Amino acid sequence: MASNHVYSFTTADPPPVPPDDGPGGPILVISAAANPFSRYYTEILRAEGLNLFLATDISKVSAATLDAYDVVILGEMPLTSAQVTMFTNWVTAGGNLIAMRPDKQLAGLLGLTTTPATLAEGYLLVDTTTQPGFGIVGETIQFHGTADLYNLAGANRVATLYTNATTPAAGNAPAATLRTVGSNGGQAAAFTYDLARSIVYTRQGNPAWAGQNRDGLVPNRSNDMFYGNLEGAPEPDWVNLDKVAIPQADEQQRLLANLILYMNADRKPLPRFWYFPKNHKAVVIMTGDDHGVGLTKLHFDTFQQLSPPNCSVADWECIRGTSYVYTVSPFTAEEAFTYNAAGFEVALHVNTGCADYTASSLAADFSSQLAGFQAKYSTLPAPVTNRTHCIAWSDWATQALVSAQHGIRLDTNYYYFPGSWVNGRDGFFTGSGMIMRFADLDGTLIDVYQATTQMTDESNQNYPATADVLLDRALGPEGYYGAFTANMHTDRDTDNPVAIIQSAQARGVPVITARQMLTWVDGRNSSAFSSLNWNGNTLTFSINAGTGARNLRAMLPAQTSAGAITSINYNGAPISFSTEVIKGVTYVIFPAQNGLYQASTTPIPPDTEAPTVAISSPANGAVVTGTVAVAATASDNVAVAGVQFRLNGANLGAEDTVAPYAVSWDSTTVANGTYQLTAVARDAAGNTTTSSPVDVTVDNVPDTTPPTVTSVTPPAGSVNVAAGANITVIFDEPMDAATINATTIQLRDAANTVVPASVSYNAANRTATLDPTDLLLSSTTYTALVRGGSTDPRVKDVAGNALANDFTWSFTTAAPSPFVSIWDETAVPTLASKDDSNAIEVGVKFQSDIAGYVSGIRFYKGAANIGTHIGNLWSSSGQLLASATFVNETASGWQQVFFATPVLIEANTTYVASYHAAVGRYAYDENYFATNGVNSPPLRALSTGAASGNGVFRYGATSGFPTESFNASNYWVDVLFSTSIVEDTTAPTVVGVGPVAGASGVAVSTVVTATFSEALDPASINGTTFELRDGQGAVVAASVSYAAGALTASLTPASALA
Repeated sequence: MASNHVYSFTTADPPPVPPDDGPGGPILVISAAANPFSRYYTEILRAEGLNLFLATDISKVSAATLDAYDVVILGEMPLTSAQVTMFTNWVTAGGNLIAMRPDKQLAGLLGLTTTPATLAEGYLLVDTTTQPGFGIVGETIQFHGTADLYNLAGANRVATLYTNATTPAAGNAPAATLRTVGSNGGQAAAFTYDLARSIVYTRQGNPAWAGQNRDGLVPNRSNDMFYGNLEGAPEPDWVNLDKVAIPQADEQQRLLANLILYMNADRKPLPRFWYFPKNHKAVVIMTGDDHGVGLTKLHFDTFQQLSPPNCSVADWECIRGTSYVYTVSPFTAEEAFTYNAAGFEVALHVNTGCADYTASSLAADFSSQLAGFQAKYSTLPAPVTNRTHCIAWSDWATQALVSAQHGIRLDTNYYYFPGSWVNGRDGFFTGSGMIMRFADLDGTLIDVYQATTQMTDESNQNYPATADVLLDRALGPEGYYGAFTANMHTDRDTDNPVAIIQSAQARGVPVITARQMLTWVDGRNSSAFSSLNWNGNTLTFSINAGTGARNLRAMLPAQTSAGAITSINYNGAPISFSTEVIKGVTYVIFPAQNGLYQASTTPIPPDTEAPTVAISSPANGAVVTGTVAVAATASDNVAVAGVQFRLNGANLGAEDTVAPYAVSWDSTTVANGTYQLTAVARDAAGNTTTSSPVDVTVDNVPDTTPPTVTSVTPPAGSVNVAAGANITVIFDEPMDAATINATTIQLRDAANTVVPASVSYNAANRTATLDPTDLLLSSTTYTALVRGGSTDPRVKDVAGNALANDFTWSFTTAAPSPFVSIWDETAVPTLASKDDSNAIEVGVKFQSDIAGYVSGIRFYKGAANIGTHIGNLWSSSGQLLASATFVNETASGWQQVFFATPVLIEANTTYVASYHAAVGRYAYDENYFATNGVNSPPLRALSTGAASGNGVFRYGATSGFPTESFNASNYWVDVLFSTSIVEDTTAPTVVGVGPVAGASGVAVSTVVTATFSEALDPASINGTTFELRDGQGAVVAASVSYAAGALTASLTPASALA
């Protein structure tokens, strides 16, 4: 060649680090192929921002391997004697070992002695006076799996095992320990249970319950793996909902993080990444499901209006949300493109037909529906997040695996539901507010993130109250940080989303899409620290910020072995930083960008001066009642890191790390008597001082008021009561459920024989329900009894006060019905109240073999199906033939209403019977009519094939002809049919009046009303048959009217009453 030929090229970026591996650094995770849970520590370290680790299998570990690392996390696995020796030698030489449910051969190194005992599914209590325990919750929290019981033999206790929430394990066996080994700075720590397995099980549920329908609601959902009260085989809930306010999994991860930093402090300070951008402690992920109604645009427009002017979507300043939509949504491709460009997320709402799935059926649903979505919304990016219709979750991990196969990498299907289980207890039913990856049954990591939906609009939660509670705990002294996912349906026009947004804005909390969170967590997890070097007083390191990790923040322990960090340089130039206490550790916090960092310390004398602390309220000798504000003043020569209040030596609430130091104490939770309050103040160096004790006397007025019965059903004196009716009793205060049973609440027939029945109690609404085993006899008077008085057995309130006297009332069942229906009184739905709160008309298509008369409509009512119900009869073409409003309904069970005039129907002709439910919550059985109809001669409900779709519905605020059908579902609507017009020989009764009898303070302009048990002849309602008289017996001049639909007569006085 005549001259050199010179050219350039650039190599590709290195491949991304596998999720179960690490970027490298001073921490080594040692796993075993036989136990994939041992590899999940990589996910835990990433979640805690400790992105300076490598993972390897035990088979590849040698003494030389260990020498390259400061800290080793050893997963649960059996060890050979040679491996035990290898770890012992490494720790003795100065290494830091954290062993998870260790091989018992390590007991000597760990400072423990073995016992043959174990503890499964227990609790642990962290010692918050130890440095690793600083800032961690100071009450018992659950672990899942099995712990080995040890005795201490040189190790220091970090946490103690408990057999339940209040009882320490035998011998106060430790849950976590720490021991100094040798003279070279080596330390050996142990978790006596497998922390990784416990974290996975806490987040994902009980694997033994996977695939079970435990709450009785179809289909199977994620909450079934947490719901203990399976009918016929009840067990404790997988998560103790009395502790749902605590992110129990997160607190244990943070204990591990504190332990790592503390153990490595003598070698070098270790940096971490903060959980969210800009040091945010909480974020709301706003999502909603749109089932083809098309209100997504309304919601997105509202979010834009609530966003600050000139906000930045990329910086999480704008209010943004995700809508999971059906492809049949009227939301157009053009609208979706516009909103996507503005930072909103429009993704597919995968639909399994609200049914359980198999791996193959789910894969088919994903494939076909994603194709349909991308065909309609071709300008949108492929969906990367999802919530499946009806939040179907049929087993442990199939949906996560199928999602991964289709590029969907953030899942919001873990759902705090149903409302009767949630019962107003806001918090973390998966024990976590962190976005972390799923694990398969064997512990293998799945590259799909779990974003639990803690706030829903169908779990009876209140807004903004629920959002306020969750965000305040994240921002407050508890430090329960988290990403809080909300499902506020985008096919409903409610105030709930706005209430949540306003709660977040008031606290400076961003509101973002699920896709934004996925982008962030992928970027943060791919960020890494590297090239760490500590020369004794200066730490140098590099940061490689991952794509998407915008506004990433890094943290370093503010106190090092050489003194306090006083300056930080970035690429040679000084940068500013802030200081903050996080989970008991004081950190310097600074922006994390690609580049070289240098953190320098200033040598300072060791801080050996303890803080001062004194309780300022209540005063010594005070008598206290109710909720008591306990406060303390504290100071230190450097800074107070936190104050822990104690009651008789036990922690009272969480450590308060921000002045003014205070805790709220509910003194009604303890018996009256004398108690001692103290406060323990600590500084960052670990110096502590306990205040002088303050003695107080609790003198709450004991509850000595007997409970009373406020209402019953059927009402006293009722007639024509359905044979399938339940008996309910509502009390005026919470009752001791143990006293409510078939002995204290009974039903007796006319011969005074006890009717066999089951009795239950709902604490949420203070209602006892007696459910007879068999149908009641017709035309029979029954007497119900609630036992009170002075002798047990009797019902009692939670304070032990008994009902003052026996409470009895009687009612009479209806005569044998002259009508034929499709279902008898014993037929009940699988799901009495569907989790759909939209106003809806639901119905059934039916025929009769012979001509006859339909005199009314029946429907099965679940307890949640409240409000006004209107029954309708339609021709097959949609002509309304008759309508009536239900009155005098029972709380649940079959309801019926009669038309003013029976309707003649033709033989072998299709009609539709329906009713309108103002709040949804209708009875529901999917696929009921899929193969066969119901034959109840001469009536028959048609199969979906014969009817061209049976089980019909129509959404809307008012009644209308229902024409849509879904999965051949039965909504449990029925008719009252006879071959001839049935003569009504039953006298009407008054079932309600207003004002009520004995009322006082009644307005002088009041209208007097009377509601009847059945339709009346309007001509018979007049000023002669309906009178109002004054105190002297004189008739009050008035006009009288009658509302046939409401079965109500109204008397309006001509002038104001005296």
